[in-house]
Amino acid sequence: MEKICIPSHVSTTFFKDSAVILDARTNVYHALNNTAADFWKSLMQKGSF
Repeated sequence: MEKICIPSHVSTTFFKDSAVILDARTNVYHALNNTAADFWKSLMQKGSF
């Protein structure tokens, strides 16, 4: 299994059915739908896939 490392300059805000990921270095954000937000949350918790 490969490890996933989420850099400290990337922050996530979760909402009821979505999430937003912000890269503070580039000021780029990505809006995630419910499925993508669940996947991202799993990556944050497990650190691998």
